[in-house]
Amino acid sequence: MSVKAAVWLRVSTDAQERANQEAGIAQLSDHHSYQVVKRFELDESAWNSGKVGGAYKTAIQAVLDGAHRGEFSVLIVWALDRITREGAEGALRLVRQLSERGVTLVSVQESWLSAAPGVQDILVAFAGWMAQQESNRRSERIRAGLARRRAEGKAVGRQPGSRDHGPRKRSGYVAAWEEGGERLRAASAKYDPLREFLAANGAQHVHLGMDEIAALVDGGLPASAYQHRMWWANTSPSQSGHVQARAWQRAGYEVTSVDFPAQRVWFKRKANGGR
Repeated sequence: MSVKAAVWLRVSTDAQERANQEAGIAQLSDHHSYQVVKRFELDESAWNSGKVGGAYKTAIQAVLDGAHRGEFSVLIVWALDRITREGAEGALRLVRQLSERGVTLVSVQESWLSAAPGVQDILVAFAGWMAQQESNRRSERIRAGLARRRAEGKAVGRQPGSRDHGPRKRSGYVAAWEEGGERLRAASAKYDPLREFLAANGAQHVHLGMDEIAALVDGGLPASAYQHRMWWANTSPSQSGHVQARAWQRAGYEVTSVDFPAQRVWFKRKANGGR
């Protein structure tokens, strides 16, 4: 009986590199009678811009979710550094997360991933450390090259007036940026009724019960609103992710006091209207 497997590919514009990856993965799958039922592909640009979030985290979470649902019991990669460059800790964490979900990570390049668990931990930690060091060295070489160009008075980066040679791909970082903007707009929209209420009120001071605010907001307030003062912080949504602050700030108000025992919030109109 064949074993269901998923494939992880980190692809770039280098067609030969992709062909090599796919050929190696196909050969390993045939040799072990793996039935490939799912593919996860991450664009090189998304990898470079998304190791700490965005598209990369979304792709890894999709892998873990599929493993949890039992869609596959083996995840095949070309090499360990094609799926993580977060060092020893990140590599061990990923292997263990997959193992907890009943999935084995198999690498075309690193046959030792099939070693006994105790030995595997040591080898994975070492390989993860090596991958991180290589990534760091690559970043250092890039920074050194940019510094050299600046010292020589040469241009660095995209120059004013320059144009793309062809249509820009919608995948990778562009798609991730657009997706992030859509999520931000959707999250902000639920607080629009609060913004409209405050803007229509116009008073210098407005105090509302949290339940009154919850009645205005689509889906009510999260539990954190009733427990944490930071939820009511007057910080920029673009900096903190507090999209709810967008509502009262755009209406020209700021939060001046929060009484958790009484579950009441005080808003004060800003001198310049905040618009």
